[in-house]
Amino acid sequence: MYTFDDTEFRAAWHPTDFALVELQDDILRDEPSVGQKVWLGKDQTGNIPSTVTCIHHPAGDVMKYTYDGESPSITNFGGTNNSHWFVDDWDIGNTEGGSSGSPLFDQNKRVIGQDHAGDGKPICDEDKGTYFGSLSLSWDGGGDSTTQLSCWLIPFGIRKCP
Repeated sequence: MYTFDDTEFRAAWHPTDFALVELQDDILRDEPSVGQKVWLGKDQTGNIPSTVTCIHHPAGDVMKYTYDGESPSITNFGGTNNSHWFVDDWDIGNTEGGSSGSPLFDQNKRVIGQDHAGDGKPICDEDKGTYFGSLSLSWDGGGDSTTQLSCWLIPFGIRKCP
């Protein structure tokens, strides 16, 4: 396994553009961040959400918020069928370069995907769409522990990794 700056690589899969690293430090007892942690829930079912939100830091800028009051579509991307959520027209804000990897939340504030790419329209275009790798497809990924999320996000004792 690869390690970098107190993290250890666990899994990645190019078709949905995810990478998962494990923190080696005990963040539960990390004094500088006590009381500042936020744990995110997930929904790997692939159910179509009624609304979506993305919180991101484009190009390292301050945190930005985008919101769409409509359901995203599920679409093909990079030759992989039904691999991505596509938000065609954000109601509030838009994503920009450097937002990649940011979570896409459903109406229940659960992560359903990660920002993969824009649709190529200029940043100033308010109708700029965004592709998000689907967490439901990333869940089983390429079928082994280095290409899927399920091996690492299912609690010990329940997980069954190939």
